[in-house]
Amino acid sequence: MGKKNHSNNKKWVDKGILVVLIAFGIGAAALIFFMVSSLTAQRKENQEVKNPPAETASATEEPPVNESDLVRYTCLISDKETDGEGSEFSLEFNKKTGTYRELLNSGDSGSEIDRGTYEKGKDGINTVSRRGTKNTLIYDGDDYLVSKNAIFEGTVPKSKTFKEKFIHDVDGESRIEIHFRKDGTFKQKVVKYSGELDGKDVTDVTTGTYAHKGKFIERKRENGEKLMPYYVYKNKLYTSYYKKRGN
Repeated sequence: MGKKNHSNNKKWVDKGILVVLIAFGIGAAALIFFMVSSLTAQRKENQEVKNPPAETASATEEPPVNESDLVRYTCLISDKETDGEGSEFSLEFNKKTGTYRELLNSGDSGSEIDRGTYEKGKDGINTVSRRGTKNTLIYDGDDYLVSKNAIFEGTVPKSKTFKEKFIHDVDGESRIEIHFRKDGTFKQKVVKYSGELDGKDVTDVTTGTYAHKGKFIERKRENGEKLMPYYVYKNKLYTSYYKKRGN
């Protein structure tokens, strides 16, 4: 039983780290850590309480939204086959109001991470969050958006495997180092500065195998478990990307 709980906790720690990788593109890493923890706690509570009380209506209700005004893009974190629930980011652009929302959906639970305004530009969609964070989501064809804020230093070769190091720094917050080896293995190190109450940095290391296939670098842990792929755009590495859904 202890081993099973440890495995589940490890999955959510790893998922939190992955969420942070994507969050570098929107500048809300700390908040998203909180959202992941909240969703995990919510699922546990739902499992323990057989007859939950009726939900209380929100003090400020959102006005109705016409589905035809929305354009959605999603980023799959993990599918149901991998963790039994499935998790994804979702970007909702409202063409009528010029606003957007970013959601984190996990299983049957979903929470809003951020919102703001946007404008379409020549190369992509320019967003400004309610916290004032600016970003450009670059068009890659008709189906994908990649976050300009989430570009890594380093160049991705065209070969299936290669030897290369990639780095992404967020000033005063975090540093990511990804080492790809020619033998098809990789090591990812994420350092979150002063992430604990005692002022110590938090470090997470992930290792496994990989293969460069077209737009993606597919990854697996050493035990064979699938990890969310990285995205390749114009020979650059990104961890924040979205695929258009529906219309």
